[in-house]
Amino acid sequence: MKVKRSIKYALEHKNVIPFFQPITNRDKEIIKYEALVRIVEFEGGAKKILFPSDFLAISMNSGLYIKIAKEMLEQSLSFFLDRDEKVSINFLPNDFFNSSIMDALMEHIQKFDSPQRIVIEITENEGVENFQRLAKVVKKLKSMGVLIAIDDFGSGYANYAHIMEIKPDYIKIDGSLIQNILTDNDSKILVQSIVRFAKDLNITTVAEFVESEEIFELLKEYGVDEFQGYYFGRPTDLIS
Repeated sequence: MKVKRSIKYALEHKNVIPFFQPITNRDKEIIKYEALVRIVEFEGGAKKILFPSDFLAISMNSGLYIKIAKEMLEQSLSFFLDRDEKVSINFLPNDFFNSSIMDALMEHIQKFDSPQRIVIEITENEGVENFQRLAKVVKKLKSMGVLIAIDDFGSGYANYAHIMEIKPDYIKIDGSLIQNILTDNDSKILVQSIVRFAKDLNITTVAEFVESEEIFELLKEYGVDEFQGYYFGRPTDLIS
């Protein structure tokens, strides 16, 4: 109940905000930002940041998730409307079936001179009940020029068959594989396999959780195209 009240208060006072984490190319140039939802609270004059693990599940169970999703769309896409970088926004599969969220997305897409600067990340770890319906919506978005990314590839529902059908523009390699890549041979083999598969289909690969120069150099050697992680920058409140 306390978290639910915090979410409601945050929505009413515009304290649901996007933090943005940079994504770079092989030359360490920032080409894209991923929007990550945060809630800002003030307790006794001290600023406190709530992470998705603190409130997202409760927001879904209490019916507040849609408002959070629409707030993220509004702030993130409005902020990047006149910038040069791409902006990447996370969508759960059910978001594509929600008319309120999709209407908001369509409205913002129409404002962009270049919809190719909008990247929709499909992020889910527990399977998609109606994958064919999801693929149909994704196809419509792609026809409008929006780019599609599959998040956390190498875990969860994101399998090779789905990639073949959706034909995303990006594959984001699961962070657990990247974190262990220096010491775990299985992770090395799987990452190399994903990169080869993506290159054969002309799909750009993005490595998450890149936290050191050593990991960065190894991933470049493997042929990874883009990079995200604390080595390049933590999520920050660019809007404020």
